[in-house]
This record gives sequence, C-alpha cells and structure tokens, in this order.
Amino acid sequence: MYKKRIIWFFVFMGMYSLIFQIGSMSEPTGEEAAAFMKEFEAVTGNIDAIGLFVHNTTISLPMFIPGIGLGWGLFSAWSTGFAVANIAVQMPMILEKPALSILYYSPYGFMEIVAYSLGISRSFILIVGIIKKKDLKSLLKPTAIEIAIVIGLLFAAGFLEFYLIETEGEQEILDNQKELSENNEPITYSSDLPESCDGVTSIEIGLHPTGEECMKLINDRIFAYCMTENNDDESIAQGCRAQVFMTMDQNCKDDEQAPYDTCMMSELKQSYQNLIPKP
Repeated sequence: MYKKRIIWFFVFMGMYSLIFQIGSMSEPTGEEAAAFMKEFEAVTGNIDAIGLFVHNTTISLPMFIPGIGLGWGLFSAWSTGFAVANIAVQMPMILEKPALSILYYSPYGFMEIVAYSLGISRSFILIVGIIKKKDLKSLLKPTAIEIAIVIGLLFAAGFLEFYLIETEGEQEILDNQKELSENNEPITYSSDLPESCDGVTSIEIGLHPTGEECMKLINDRIFAYCMTENNDDESIAQGCRAQVFMTMDQNCKDDEQAPYDTCMMSELKQSYQNLIPKP
C-alpha cells in the first residue's frame, strides 16, 4: 500500500515538473508581461512569511478535492511556469538559470513541490477510490495526515523563503557598501559599456557570446540606481527595476522607426549610461 502511494507521489511530482516547465517556455508579449508584473507587484509587494504561507496554502488545499484537485494542481503548475516566463520578459537575468531550478534548487521551492505533489496524487487516489466504490472511511485518515503534512511544510517554507529573501537583501546591501573604497570614496562608473559589449545589438542576448555578461552589467546598474533612489530598500528596488523595464518595453512598442529588438537594446544601453547611482 505504502509502496503504491510513494509511486503515485513521484509520478505526479514528475507531471507537475513537466507542466511547470512547459509553462515556463511560453513566450508572452511585452504587453502581457507588463500587465502581469503590475498585478504581481500589487499582490506580493508587502507580503511577509504568514502571507506566503496563506497564499501557498490557499493554492494547495483545493488540490486534495477528488478529481477536481488533480486538474487544479496541474493548472497551477502551468500557471506558475507561465508566471516565470512573464517575469523573465521583464527581468532577463532570470533566464540564466533553468526554470526548474526554482523548484528543486531552493529549499522552500522543493518543500512546496512536495506539498503540491502530495495533494495532487491524493486527489487522484480519492477519485479512483470513489470510482471503484471503495470504503472512503479507510481513505479519510491518510488524507487528513497528508493535509497536516502539507500545512506544516508550507508553514515552514513560507518562513524559510521570507528569511532567505530578507537575508539576501541585507547581504546585497552589504556587498554594495563594500564596493566603496577603503577611504569611503564614492564608486566611480564608466558611462560606456565595456568593449566586449559593442557587438550586442539585439535583446536576444543568446545570439551573442557576450550578451549575457552585458545584460548582467545593465541589470546591475539599474538595480543599483533603484537601491540608491529608495534608501537601500530591496523590495521597493525590485519593483523599481521592474518598472524601468516596463517603461522601456512601452517606449519600444510605441517606436515605429526601429525594430523592437534594436530599440530595446538601445534603451538598455542608454540606461547603463544614464542611471548612475548617487554617492
């Protein structure tokens, strides 16, 4: 019995991962990504550990509903992957890592996929039991135990995710401060991109060997600007950076003189030159 339960758990973990990956490979338009980021910022702007727990629990508990939970869980996998695709349009640095790394390489991401896989697979087991007219009382106890496990996992994951985000933000501020010289002199920036970036003419950075490196320089410059403009508040700076990308995206969609890719890279290079952090 337990062996079969474990098998179904891993089967649906694999299905969740596959559908998540398919969703992350979507290609949303700049307009769709901008609308998504606006909604995303509104939902997550001031979220804390309890908020993360409540959000994830609200998604996971319906997954235990016989049959319906299976469909809901797999749709959730696709929509989460699609969300990653939207964010990647606005923040190209996300493309540096495989989408599945969000689930498997972060401790809280792995805890969440375990919780969701428990719910989805239990939904499948319950609907099969109903179809086969099994005694549902025998299924209530294991279902209740797994719901408790899911709640515990998501509670721990919410606090862990919030802690790591806060710690990462504090470390990034410290790293920015270390960039000041030993004499506390302000950082000096060149207004020009390195020569290695001269050949990057398209936002499709994968077409150029140094594209990702140049994109990182541009992204870091924008984030440094947003940090200094918002008193080193990382959560606000993240939203600021997203807004900068959305503004550039809108500018290029309105530009009828140049192709979108060429316009976007031009906007990015201009940002590198103009967004110089204040000392």
